[in-house]
Amino acid sequence: MSFLNTPETVASSNSSRDAKRRRIQDSSVERSDLSVSSGSFVVEKYRVGIPGLRLLPLETLEDPPPATYSRYLEVLPLIHQALERRQVRYCKDDVELCYRALPGEAPSDEDVTILVQVTWTTEDDGQSWYQAADEIRGILLRSWATRSVKVELIDWRLSAPRIMSVVEDNHSVVEAWPVVNPLIHDIIADYPKLQDGWRSIDVVRIGLEPSEHGQSAPILPVTISITVDWSLDSKDWAGAERRIEDLLERNKLQDVKVQFERGDVEPQGFPLLYPSRYGKKFERHQGDYPQVVPMGACFSAEKYPICMPTKREVQPGIGTIGGYLEIRRKGGDWKKFAVTNYHCSRAAIPGYGCKDKDEKSEEPEPEEMEVPEGSLLRVADVDGLGPDRAIEAQITYEVPSRRVHNHTLKHIEGRLDKYLELQAKSPESEAVPRTQELIDKLRAEMAGKTLFFDEGKHKLGSLWLCTGYKQRSSLNGRVDVAFIDVAPHRIGKNLIASESAWKEFDPPMPSSCGKPLKGIASCKLGADLGPVFKVGARTGATSGCFSKIRSDVKINWDPQVGMGFSREYCFVADPAARESILQNAGDSGSFVFTWPRRWLGQIWGGTTKTQVNRQTLAYVTDAQDIIDWVGGLGGGEGEFEARLPEEG
Repeated sequence: MSFLNTPETVASSNSSRDAKRRRIQDSSVERSDLSVSSGSFVVEKYRVGIPGLRLLPLETLEDPPPATYSRYLEVLPLIHQALERRQVRYCKDDVELCYRALPGEAPSDEDVTILVQVTWTTEDDGQSWYQAADEIRGILLRSWATRSVKVELIDWRLSAPRIMSVVEDNHSVVEAWPVVNPLIHDIIADYPKLQDGWRSIDVVRIGLEPSEHGQSAPILPVTISITVDWSLDSKDWAGAERRIEDLLERNKLQDVKVQFERGDVEPQGFPLLYPSRYGKKFERHQGDYPQVVPMGACFSAEKYPICMPTKREVQPGIGTIGGYLEIRRKGGDWKKFAVTNYHCSRAAIPGYGCKDKDEKSEEPEPEEMEVPEGSLLRVADVDGLGPDRAIEAQITYEVPSRRVHNHTLKHIEGRLDKYLELQAKSPESEAVPRTQELIDKLRAEMAGKTLFFDEGKHKLGSLWLCTGYKQRSSLNGRVDVAFIDVAPHRIGKNLIASESAWKEFDPPMPSSCGKPLKGIASCKLGADLGPVFKVGARTGATSGCFSKIRSDVKINWDPQVGMGFSREYCFVADPAARESILQNAGDSGSFVFTWPRRWLGQIWGGTTKTQVNRQTLAYVTDAQDIIDWVGGLGGGEGEFEARLPEEG
């Protein structure tokens, strides 16, 4: 069994769909040959914890309170002695005081942990780890007088960074997948919780990065990676895992691994957040705000949603203006529209609302409310909106997003305060003229950005057409698209980002930078696509690779509109840049294109980067499927046509 599909033999208290954001405290331990328990201890293969173990994946966050860290340093020599007495294989640098929290979760005092990264070699290690944890716990009680600090020993391979790449075309799993895939679904269907709780099935190469533990770079094993809901426990998939492994062996795919992991597969639009001085999950806007809206621009609803019952304003989520298409109605002229995802446009549609998830929190996190029956949003979710209905509703958007604007102003204010304080402390310094120059520059930048909104220059345009959640391509891929009628003076072109925008990535070709897209490619061809590129509002210009095997994906809205899972074209972040990501939350709507400036499709969702998963997957709607969907409106009798603008 590989370390990437190690079962966790822990049973947790019941948790809901929101488990990612909540504390998961273990209430019992599943007894098997891999685990033992005694009181509040949990011992499982590759992990030991007291009191209990939170379900993986977890992230390790540094900087606990100074007073706590000071006490930790006092007992650290005793911890080393305990580990050495129990003959635990570890290095002194692998003991740390940290927070252990779920990905994206703010740590609390309950998460302070003494974490020891060690190497599990034999089954007997469980007993020695258990004894070491017991002794460390005693040290904390006697010498520190604390019960709040947790102890965790974990094999370093469970938390080591992973890298990914696509499966090469000539691997046997590519040819076998059409046969094996439905059989995997049959197995999953025999486990009700797993059937309800699986979120994606991806086939990629996944392995561990070379590390300080002396691990050499491995050949990444081909892995069937099955993402499941956070509420599931390993016992919910253990039987299915064994049966899938047997299935692979019968089909002579012994080298293919199976990995189950908790996580989210969500559309890559930002969650809602209250206006805040903290820059949560998004970046400030550098440079002048664009008057003409380019590919990859950040946009959002023009108005703030209201959160109930507190009636606070909530910053709307953001998405990406992928680029532009031209559409004409029968007998009319071609007109250019900005293209994004439907799910990014929803916060502006009447019927959208949100509520406080935790009213007692100082900064409670909002969540979407159930869509009211009979509302325009409910109509849009199920059936989409045609031009006549959308125009009548006057659903408006802005570029840049107010959310990014607010964060940008706070960032400028922080820099201003720093320079003003420096100026006040050293009024006679030779650096004062230079400091005043920087202050004047920042004040001018703030005034210009504020004026941009005060004068209404941020207004982008209004919703013209959208798909809703039910539209699928002929091959069961999602078509999640919205078209925005942009104010004439803000209409841009499909110009590839300048060479300087690509940062650590090589541009498609230096000669292509700043040039317009000049045609359409198709994921359906599947071969010889070479590297692919995108420009998004969150992560900017990035590159990736096309996977020959499509992914099966379920999203939480599917049951609400009577739909099942979809099959999606999958792209993996460039494996040559191991710290890279292809997309992240906020990049929904981004156009994906190829080397010769061909539009390939549009990102609608994917996975997010974590400490363990350094790269990300992106799910993409084929460009031709978007063109075909527009052409099928009005009964497909040629009432509508769409095309990529010739001049960009």
